[in-house]
Amino acid sequence: MRSTARARIFGLPLFIVAGVLGLTAAPATIAAQIQVGGNTVGVSFYLQPQWAWVSPEGGTSQGSFRVRRARLTLRGDAHERFSYQIQIDMAGAATRLVDGWITTELHPRLSVSAGQAKAPFGRQQLTSDTGLQFVDRGILDARFNPARQPGAWVSGAAGDVSYSAGIFNGEGLKLTNDDGQYLKAARVMWNPLGPFALEESALDYPESPLLSLGVAALSTRYGTTAYTARRVGFEAAFKVQGFNTVGEYVLEQLVSDTNPTRDTNGWYVQAGYVVRPGYELAGRYGTIDPDTRDAVTSDRTEKGVSLSRYFQGHNMKLQADYLRLESETDGTSADQVRVQWQLRI
Repeated sequence: MRSTARARIFGLPLFIVAGVLGLTAAPATIAAQIQVGGNTVGVSFYLQPQWAWVSPEGGTSQGSFRVRRARLTLRGDAHERFSYQIQIDMAGAATRLVDGWITTELHPRLSVSAGQAKAPFGRQQLTSDTGLQFVDRGILDARFNPARQPGAWVSGAAGDVSYSAGIFNGEGLKLTNDDGQYLKAARVMWNPLGPFALEESALDYPESPLLSLGVAALSTRYGTTAYTARRVGFEAAFKVQGFNTVGEYVLEQLVSDTNPTRDTNGWYVQAGYVVRPGYELAGRYGTIDPDTRDAVTSDRTEKGVSLSRYFQGHNMKLQADYLRLESETDGTSADQVRVQWQLRI
C-alpha cells in the first residue's frame, strides 16, 4: 500500500508539472511610483495560487486548490526624513494588515522604527516568501520563529555588519500584549565577501563566492502560560555561480514555573543549483529534536526536493516540491506535494 500511494503522488501531479515547466513566455516586470506633494508612494503586489496534496500514512489522501497569498504593498518616503511600509493580505476569508511600520534615520548607522513587522529572528522567516527556494518555509519556521508582531526596534549597518533589535508584544499579528511580558529579539549579520541579498537560490550567478553569517537571540513568554522560551539561532548562507546553500541551527530552553526545564534543538540545511535559462533543483533536510517528547515539545523531521522554473527570476516562477514529514512522538508520517505559481509586480 505504501509504495502504491507514493506512486500515485509522483505520478499525476509531477507529470503535469513537468509539462508546465516547459513554458517559456515571461511577462515584463512593472513598477508603479506615485508622487504626492513631497512624498512618494510605491505600489507593488504579488499572487501565489497553489495546489497541495497531503497523503498521511494509513489515512486518506486529500488535494486542494487555494490562493496562498495575495498581497498589496505600499512603501515610500514621507515628510523628508521618514519611510514607511503597508502590506495587506487579501487571501482567505478576510483582508488583514500584514506589515505597517514607520522608520526614521537618526544616524547613518542607526534607524528607529515602530509598527508591525517581522521580529529579527530566523533567516528563512526574514526572507520574503516570494524569494524562497521551496514552495514554502520549512518546519523550523513555525516551531521557532515569532514572525510578525507589533513593536518597536532599531537597526543599522557598519561596513559588512548589520544588526536589528527590538521589543514586541509576542502575541502575533495585531494582538495586544495580554500578560505584560514582551518578546525581545536581536540579530547580527556579517557578509564578509560582499552584499548578500536576503533571498534563496543563486539567480544572480555571482562569479565570486558570497558568504553570509548570522547569530540571533530571542526571549518570550507563551501568553498567560507558565512557560518562557529562550532561543539562540545560528545561520549561514553561501553561493557561487548557480550553486547556493543555506542552513540554520536553533537552541531553545523552555523554562517552566512549575515543571522541569526542557531543551530543544532544531536545524535544517538546503542546497540547490540553477541551470540557465532558469531551472533549479533543490533539496532540504530539517529536524526538531526535543529532550522530552510530549504534546508541548514534539519532534519533527522533514526531507524533500523542489523543482523550479524561473521565467523572470522570483518575479514570475513556477515551483513544485515533495516533502516527507515524520514524527516519532505520535508515530505519524505523511507525504506532501505542492505546486505554486507566483507573480510579483
